[in-house]
Formats: sequence, C-alpha cells, structure tokens
Amino acid sequence: MVIYINMFRFLIILFSLFYVFGLSQQTLEINFDKKFNWNGDYFIGLDKFDDLYYLKNNVLFKVNDNQNWQFKDYNLGEIHFVDITNPLQILVFYKNFQSIVILDNQLNEIRRTAINPEENFFIKHISLSIQNKMWFYDEKFQRFGLFDMQKSHWSSFPYVIKNNPISFFSSLNDLYWLDENNNLFEMSIFGQVNKLVNFDQNTIVHAVNDLTIIFEKDKKFFQMNYKKDEVLEIKIPLEKFEKIMFKKQKMFIFTDTNFYLYTLK
Repeated sequence: MVIYINMFRFLIILFSLFYVFGLSQQTLEINFDKKFNWNGDYFIGLDKFDDLYYLKNNVLFKVNDNQNWQFKDYNLGEIHFVDITNPLQILVFYKNFQSIVILDNQLNEIRRTAINPEENFFIKHISLSIQNKMWFYDEKFQRFGLFDMQKSHWSSFPYVIKNNPISFFSSLNDLYWLDENNNLFEMSIFGQVNKLVNFDQNTIVHAVNDLTIIFEKDKKFFQMNYKKDEVLEIKIPLEKFEKIMFKKQKMFIFTDTNFYLYTLK
C-alpha cells in the first residue's frame, strides 16, 4: 500500500509549529458549559445527548439527570476500551479475552464477538466505523482493518506499519494513530494512508479528529487545524487540576471530586 503524503502541506504544518512556539500565539475561545460531580475510576465521556459514561470497579455506568444504567461481565476480565460514538451501538472491548460486547442505549447486550484463536491474530484496538463496521488493529501482524458486525467478517488492509502505534484516535470515516516516533498517521476506510505530521518527543497528542489535532508542549495546550494550517493556544481556565481530556470539541478538566466541561470554539 502506498503512503500518500502531501509534502507541501506537511512542510507548511512544520513551519506553523515553529512559528507558534517562536512568537506570541493567538488563543482559542472556550466556553464553560457545566460542572459535574462524579466518583468513578475512569472517565469515558459524554455522548451526543450529554449522558455521562464512566468505569468504576470494572463496571460501565451511564448516567443522566433522571436515570442511570450499568453493565458488567466479570468473566471477561478488565474492560480495556469503550466507544460511545453511537449511543445506540456502544462497543465494550475486553482485550485480555479478545472479546467485544455491543450494547444498546440502556446498556443491554445486543451481541458479542469472541475472536477465535484459529483466526491467528491479536486485537489491540477497536472503534466504531461506518455501515455497521468497526476499526481494528491487529498487534500480531501489525495491520489495520475493518470488522463487519453483521457478517462477523474480519478484513485487513495490506498496509503494514513500520513503527509500533502507541495511541489511537478515530472517526467513522478515518482512523488515526500516533507511533513510537511521534508520527501521526491517518487511514481512510479504503485503506489509504496519509502521514499528517511528526511531533517532537516532548509533545503529547491528546485528541485528533477530521479537522484538528490537540496537543501539549511545555505545559501549554494547542489546537492545530491541519487543513487550514492554523495553530491556536488553548488557555486552561483552572490553575490546579489532576487531569485534562479532550474529545472532539469538548474539554474536560478533573479535580479531586469534580470535572468541568468546556466547549472549544
């Protein structure tokens, strides 16, 4: 598989990075939305209806102002990843048992898939894609592909990565990954691969979507629009916090017992 790289755009992005760290930066507008109380172990996110999802004691919780639901299956071990892109089709991935459970909007099980050892691969990452499919990364053969949930069919792309991926980000149409050399790549549903940018080793990438990359450098946060070649600084409104997360255009700042939700404009 050929890697498609727009070298001119790649150089422009690199120039933008040098520029933003060398001069005073423009800032991104942020709006405070709400404050939440929570006592979970791991925050997953908010869906498009603003329902809250989190893990506590290896149980998946979904909470809103009126109701709460939960799902657990201790027989499958630790929950490795939860995808809430589609609240009607929630993916729960148990990496150690190579099992995927699909839930409805009330966390009732719809179906589950256990990877047969005869398939001869080991899944490290899954996330929702289009047309009732999901992305997957096969760690054993270092390949990406799509799983058809209706047909229970795994299909891999011929592209083999050169360096191990350390983190994954996805949308319905594209899968993004950051490798061990801090190279950020994009893969389309047709298997075409595009190298977006190379960050230095002191940069932490927090989120990637169809338009933007959010990253941290020297304890400052930035949003890069890699299609407009624009980098803006995100001014964090709290001086002290334990953790910060970004999902799409939402920013979540965690303290001991609360988290604060902001919208990035």
